[in-house]
Amino acid sequence: SVEDVASQSRMPPEVTAEDIWDFDGSAIISARAAAGSHGDVRAVVFPNTDMKYLKDVESISKEVGPDRLLLLVNPFWRNVESW
Repeated sequence: SVEDVASQSRMPPEVTAEDIWDFDGSAIISARAAAGSHGDVRAVVFPNTDMKYLKDVESISKEVGPDRLLLLVNPFWRNVESW
C-alpha cells in the first residue's frame, strides 16, 4: 500500500563497511535503502592514489550499475591524471 511505501522511505538505511585493503584505510561504505535498491548508495574511500584502485573502481562501478549512486572519496583525486 501507499502507506507501507511511505513508511519504508522514512526508515534509516542499513549501513555497512567493508575493508578493501586491511592496512591502508581503504573501504567500501554501503547504504541499503529500506524502500528498495533504487535508493542504495555506495561510497569508496581511498587514502592514497595507488593505481590498484583503478581496477577496484571499474569493478565496483559495474556492481553498482547505472541507476544507483557511487561516490569516490579521496581528496587527492581531481582527475585521472592525478592518480
